[in-house]
Amino acid sequence: QNRIAQLQARKLALAQRLVEGVDNAKAKHVLNARLMHQQLETTSRRLQELLFECLGEYEKAYRRLVIRNAFQIQNVDNRLKEVRLQLAFTRFAERVCADFLGFVRYVDVDTGAPDFRKLSTLVAHRLVHSAAKKDLGGFAVQRILVFAPDYQVA
Repeated sequence: QNRIAQLQARKLALAQRLVEGVDNAKAKHVLNARLMHQQLETTSRRLQELLFECLGEYEKAYRRLVIRNAFQIQNVDNRLKEVRLQLAFTRFAERVCADFLGFVRYVDVDTGAPDFRKLSTLVAHRLVHSAAKKDLGGFAVQRILVFAPDYQVA
């Protein structure tokens, strides 16, 4: 009988430990589920923030690309315009030399030369005050050619 009482006490202790173990497992499960839910919410929020940051970076990169593309197109257009003007100017100067049957050559005055400032002021003054060009105003002389007889050009 003592032995039976011990077995029943062990049975009750085992049942009680089993109930406590199940209760602990349920509590841990609830706690872990709550932690996982919080971690999922935090992770989802962070991933959404990272996604928006990535989209923002892509948008900024795209805008920089558009601006750079427009800048490069403008540079190419300006360079083409400059080359066309240079070609037209060279044709004009060559035509003047040809009209004088090669007895005249032209010399391009360097814009950094001291004579350039004096000549550009003189040319601008004469153009503005000439009777044919009364509508001129607010311009700058960018280039001066001096035509000289062929024997004076070095």
